[in-house]
Amino acid sequence: MHLSLLLITQIGSMFIMIAFGYLAVRAGMLLPRHGKVLSVLSMYIIGPCMTLSSFQIEFTYDKLRGLGLAMGAAAIVHVIYIALTKALKKPLKLRDIERASLIYSNAGNMIIPLVNATLGMEWVFYTSAFTFVQTFLMWSHARSMISGENAADIRKMLLNPNVISKVISFILFVFRISLPDIVKNAALSVGQMIGPISMIIVGLLIAGMDKKDLFRYRRVFFVIAGRLIVYPLIITAVFAVLAKTGLHPDLKQILLIVLLASSSPSASTITQLAQVYDCEPEYSGIINIATIMFCIVTMPLIVTVYQYLAGML
Repeated sequence: MHLSLLLITQIGSMFIMIAFGYLAVRAGMLLPRHGKVLSVLSMYIIGPCMTLSSFQIEFTYDKLRGLGLAMGAAAIVHVIYIALTKALKKPLKLRDIERASLIYSNAGNMIIPLVNATLGMEWVFYTSAFTFVQTFLMWSHARSMISGENAADIRKMLLNPNVISKVISFILFVFRISLPDIVKNAALSVGQMIGPISMIIVGLLIAGMDKKDLFRYRRVFFVIAGRLIVYPLIITAVFAVLAKTGLHPDLKQILLIVLLASSSPSASTITQLAQVYDCEPEYSGIINIATIMFCIVTMPLIVTVYQYLAGML
C-alpha cells in the first residue's frame, strides 16, 4: 500500500508539471507547436542520457540475470497484448490507431521518472529492458500497422538513439567500464529532466486541444478501459504467478517495474507516427492525453492488486 501511495503522490506531482505547460500556453509564453521541439529533445537526448546513467552501476550476475528476466517479461507482455488486440480487432471493429494505442505504452517518458521517484535510481536499470523490446516493435510492428507498409524499417530501428544508447550502456555495464565523473554527472543531470519535460509537453498538447473532442470521439473510452484496466489486469494475473517462482531474489520488484510500464498510458510515439503517416493524428493525440488523465486512478490500483496477489502486502 505504501508504494501505491507513493505512486499517487508522484503522479499527482506530474499533473502539476502538466499544469505548468498548460499555463505557459495560456499565458502566451509558449505555443502548442513548441511541444515538437521538446519531444525531440526528450526522445533523442534526455532519454538516452537517463539510460546511460542507470547502467553506470556495479556489475553483478544477479543484475544481469534480472535484466534478462525483465526483458523476457516485457516480451510476454507484448505477445499477450498483440495477440489479444488481434483477437478483438473484428468483434470490436478496432481501427489501426486504436490497436496501436492498446498495445504500446508510454514506458519511457512516464515510467522512468516514476520508478526513479518511487523505487530509487538503482531500479531504473530494469526499465531499459521494456523500452528496448518496445523500441524494436515500435519501429517494425507499430510502424507497419499505422503506415500500412509491410516492411520493417530495420535501419531506423538500429540507428534509433535510444537503441544505440541501450547497446552502449549495456556494453559498459557488462565490461565494468565506469565513465569519468564529468561525463556521468552531465548524463545524470540531463537524464533527470525527463519527467518534467515529458509532462510539460503533455500540458502543451492539452492546451492546444479542443476539449469537446474528448466527447466527440466516444470510442476513446473503450481504448482507455482496455489500455489502463483490462490489459494490465491480465498481465497482473500472469505476473502474480511468475512472482512466486523464485527465479531471482528481486523478481517481484522486477515484475512490478514491467507491470508499471505495461499499465502506463498509450505511447506518445504512436501519436508522432500518426502525424507522420496521417493516420488519425488528432484521435491519437486525444487517446494519449485521455489515458494520461485517467492513469492517476488506474495505475495505483493495478499496483495494489499485483502486490496483494504476489504476497508483497
